[in-house]
Amino acid sequence: MKCVKITGVKQLGVGEIDKPVSDGKRPVIKVESVGICGSDLHFWDDGQPVDLVMGHEFAGTVEDPGDRNDLKKGDRVVCLSVAPCLECAACKSGDTKSCTNKGKSPGIFRPENVGAYAEYFMPEKGEYLYKLPDTMSFDEATMVEPVAVTYHCFMKTDMKPGDNVLVTGGGLIGAMTMQWCKIKGAGKVYFTEPNAARAQKVLDMGYADVWLNGDAAFVELMQQYEAAPHYLQKYMLGMQMLATTGVPVGFDVIVEASAHHSALNLTAGLIRSDHTIVWEGARLHPFDFQSPVVLLRNAVIKGFLGFQVSDYEAAFKAVADGSFPVKQYQTGTTNLAGAQKAFEDLSAPGNNHFKIVMHPHE
Repeated sequence: MKCVKITGVKQLGVGEIDKPVSDGKRPVIKVESVGICGSDLHFWDDGQPVDLVMGHEFAGTVEDPGDRNDLKKGDRVVCLSVAPCLECAACKSGDTKSCTNKGKSPGIFRPENVGAYAEYFMPEKGEYLYKLPDTMSFDEATMVEPVAVTYHCFMKTDMKPGDNVLVTGGGLIGAMTMQWCKIKGAGKVYFTEPNAARAQKVLDMGYADVWLNGDAAFVELMQQYEAAPHYLQKYMLGMQMLATTGVPVGFDVIVEASAHHSALNLTAGLIRSDHTIVWEGARLHPFDFQSPVVLLRNAVIKGFLGFQVSDYEAAFKAVADGSFPVKQYQTGTTNLAGAQKAFEDLSAPGNNHFKIVMHPHE
């Protein structure tokens, strides 16, 4: 079957791999739609690992139901993007992130973790498939995964109704995080995003109140903050930035959704004392960090990767019942042959994309 693999730095190629065949237990699905995730862009940017078939946000039709007696060929399903065993003590307690016998999560880290940038996919367990309601399209179903990530993030923020929230990064994950915060009763939602076209889209969606990059005084101070070599300078510049925002005591909640080192450092200078910063963006590279600013601000930092199965199920329900709409985020489609161009478009400076969805059989 056809697939798309990483072939080098910022390079993808269409190739061939074996079509999966069920062993009577594991189901096989025909991939109808697969979303291009920001983490996929990071792997592409690095060119590693070579031969990785990415793709972990996907939906399709059942080709072979395996041991799922409640499914039949042709049923429409979405697939869980993590691979807990569902049998260990942690999984049975509901803490699937702490699974002690994890399987291969699709499309990340290693070439043997084959993902869904391909015509067919075989999950490790039939339990990973969720049958789609008639009201949910395949393209919408690909977004259940980022909705689950952002829901998990929201739950880590400990946000209370009326809290002032700052989200750094206005891409898909940042925008969905703002959406959850608004749904759950945030007071005002502020955000940083250097791309003006994308920032305007977020404002138009109604999930944010203030775009901080639109304030020239804030931007100048932010640039000084990034360049400041000493933590006390950063601390004082943080105080000045907060004064310009009208939130002088600091933000009650900050979510860092860009994975950019400058934003990760910025969060420490803008948090309210004894309040929570959540690092949501995922780029697995070390960076220089002014940890004394965290101490001076008495900040609590929480990081995470992934989500609980219960988060995924909550996200699935929210998309299915319409309480968390996602259609507004799809900004393009492509096929396997167009994958390279889609990645180039998503990484181009000034682009206003949120999500491009790939259709492997087109």
